[in-house]
Amino acid sequence: MTETLLRPAFALVQTISSMETSAVRLACMLMDGVSVISCGYEHLERHESALISGSTLPVGSVEYVRRAMELARIPEPPNISYAPGCERFLGRQVHRRRASEVTTRQFIKPTATKTFTGFVFDPALPDEALCEHDREQLAVFRQLDPNEVIWCSEVVNFVSEWRYYVLEGEVIGMARYDPGEEAAPRPSASFVAKCVRALALDHPYALDIGVTSDAQTRLVEINDAWAIGLYRRAMPNQTYYRFLRTRWEQLLQQRVHATA
Repeated sequence: MTETLLRPAFALVQTISSMETSAVRLACMLMDGVSVISCGYEHLERHESALISGSTLPVGSVEYVRRAMELARIPEPPNISYAPGCERFLGRQVHRRRASEVTTRQFIKPTATKTFTGFVFDPALPDEALCEHDREQLAVFRQLDPNEVIWCSEVVNFVSEWRYYVLEGEVIGMARYDPGEEAAPRPSASFVAKCVRALALDHPYALDIGVTSDAQTRLVEINDAWAIGLYRRAMPNQTYYRFLRTRWEQLLQQRVHATA
């Protein structure tokens, strides 16, 4: 039996205010037929039928949209941090290791989407020498099962980092997200274009790309668009809404095809 899905009639926006939720609220104000409903994480179940039917678009944190996917019966997509085709753009070796095998200084990040954010693991540094962010991530890392598989790579000194939002093979927005020096260089435009062509992903996503201290442009990681951070002045609010909506509709369609 073929399931008929509705286009989003309203956005289900997390009550916690963020750049992402504010952008979608403003976008919906300018569109006919699309309203906004505020909903906390703990109340998502009230909108289960709307999530299943496709009549709503969930907008919020990774945890928020992950729960919405569970309610909508959507399997979480595979992590694409280092998707096939990206290897020559990394400029470093990236490999998988069990958590228990990480004993030297290196950059680590989860193989599951946003279990924790990436950080530099350095066993020689006492916890009090770390910034608050890294202490929080280290605490999560220490709680992992010793056999949990994570990504590991050598530490790279990026002097600027940018996010490029890609829809239908085109960059539709970009913004710098690191707190470094204002005059730091921008990534090579040709590098970005080559990376988009090489990946050839068939869904919306974002590329995080940086410039190293030796002036090399390198891929930091790739992020799926099902719950993607929006940085200031990256793109118009309605474009961001379309970016999120396109990915959500694809996920709903994939669910339909998988159960047909």
